[in-house]
Amino acid sequence: MKRGQENYVRISGEAVDAPELRYTNGGVPNTRFILRSWRRQKTGGEWVQVPSTFVVIAWNDLAETAAASIAADDEITIVGELRSRTHTGTFGQPVDIVEIIASEILVSLEECAG
Repeated sequence: MKRGQENYVRISGEAVDAPELRYTNGGVPNTRFILRSWRRQKTGGEWVQVPSTFVVIAWNDLAETAAASIAADDEITIVGELRSRTHTGTFGQPVDIVEIIASEILVSLEECAG
């Protein structure tokens, strides 16, 4: 993790979809996929699992490695810069998006060992 970056995070979860490798017009590899993470929240006296979703963006060699290594439902940990933005949705409503610009992607080997 880069030091001095106050908005760097480490989030573990599952890849909702497999990363698809793309290239900019200048030939720079990149990929984007969704990470779902779960947190426990007490609701009405009962603990429930609440999902959070993040858009993960990777560039260059990391994008190529992610596209070749990650499949849907893989358990992964993302380290990177947290960003949020708002855009206009299909029906004109504001849509908030939380993105992680990945600097590291760690794939769980637990399933491979079993």
